[in-house]
Amino acid sequence: MELQNISILDSAKIGFEFSCSWDMEHGLGVMARKGKVINIGEAEVAFMAI
Repeated sequence: MELQNISILDSAKIGFEFSCSWDMEHGLGVMARKGKVINIGEAEVAFMAI
């Protein structure tokens, strides 16, 4: 797993996009708000405004 991108969506939300060996096509995305994880999924989760 390797960090590919960090997206700052606003003052409270930050997205992290990773490449990963178990899903090379879609990767892994993590969205956090105020330091707490709010969503985990494919890489696109890291930059989606929810």
